[in-house]
Amino acid sequence: MIRMPRILCLLLLLGFPHQVLAGESRKAPSTRHGTTLALHFIKKGWYDDARLELESALEAPGGQRNPEIHWLLAQVCLELTDVRAALYHSSMSLRLAENVEQASTARELYGYLEGNFGFVRVSGPQPGASTRLQLEPESPMLDPELKRFLDRKALSLRERTALPTELALPAGDYLLNGQPVTVRPSTTTEIPLTWRQMGNKGLSALQVTRLELSSGFGILLGSRVGNLLPGGEFSLALLQPLHRAVLGVTLDQSLRTFSVLDSGEAFDAHAYSVGLGLSFEIFTDGPFVVRPGLGYRYGLLPGIRYDCWSSRDTGSDLVCDTPGNATEASTHLYAVARTHIPYAELTMDYRKAGRTTAAGFGIRFTLDQILGTLPSSTTAKDPNHQDDGLLAVSTERAWFHATGIRILANFSFAL
Repeated sequence: MIRMPRILCLLLLLGFPHQVLAGESRKAPSTRHGTTLALHFIKKGWYDDARLELESALEAPGGQRNPEIHWLLAQVCLELTDVRAALYHSSMSLRLAENVEQASTARELYGYLEGNFGFVRVSGPQPGASTRLQLEPESPMLDPELKRFLDRKALSLRERTALPTELALPAGDYLLNGQPVTVRPSTTTEIPLTWRQMGNKGLSALQVTRLELSSGFGILLGSRVGNLLPGGEFSLALLQPLHRAVLGVTLDQSLRTFSVLDSGEAFDAHAYSVGLGLSFEIFTDGPFVVRPGLGYRYGLLPGIRYDCWSSRDTGSDLVCDTPGNATEASTHLYAVARTHIPYAELTMDYRKAGRTTAAGFGIRFTLDQILGTLPSSTTAKDPNHQDDGLLAVSTERAWFHATGIRILANFSFAL
């Protein structure tokens, strides 16, 4: 194995200026100036600054054809643990070498990189998830320069990393977040991490408050809601992920019409509800997410029919009963019921998430179990005489139940 100790690299770099400048004297002044500055930065160990200067020198006239600039960039990129870039620039230096000495030096560096480093492509269960990568060598690292490279790489992994990502590592055996991986020279190994391997904070990139807008249609089934027609449904939800769970606050509005006895149809805008929901995200291999959930809403449901007649025995204007039970009904009124709605839902989303974003599109199916009632003293409306306004009525407090089915299209985005 060819060893390239750091002290040798630095001696070569510091002993190379006369060769570089001799070649640079035939180049544009900007190329010579950038190379001179880069050599100064390399001597002080300021590799980020040196890389910027050398990349600027490459853009100057003749820079792309200069083997010395590529050779210096390969050394600097290696110090910055960017092995892909180091391989590219060392191969370019070898291809553009103007003499045997340059070709030999470039070939030695390229062979060192190709024979000692491999790549690991790390992916997560959901694009955009981030985690800290914990790297533990399992095989001895005898080359001190490779060990120094590995120490610098492990230090850079202390920051959270968005997945997928690629790591360049010296060949050997490792544990990556507890998962065994063998790195072979000039080979790329795929490593998928599970949520468990990413730790409790692996979902942090997706743990952003989201606003979800939904629209679609719904139908109601039941004897007491038989006159309520299918209508448009709109929903606004504020969602807060809590690891795999998602807590939501919802506001729902229905555009619902109802059949009026002997008089066609009528519309009432008082069909809305507020509620709380709890769902759980099930991630697939791609950007698709399945989210089953349960919740509860409280709201109003207009269009509940009552048969009514006048009565002087009560304090109200009218006495009403459910259809079929009333005798001598003089009018038919339609009241707004109070409803308790436990529900189950299933949402399927296509969501692309970044480190602080989560935008998605999907479809939601909801099954509502409606438990409704009207107070014993309430108001109702006769759609046939709208000018009369609301009428005070007295009813027997009676509960009814119905089933609702809703199909909604969703759009969500991070706040």
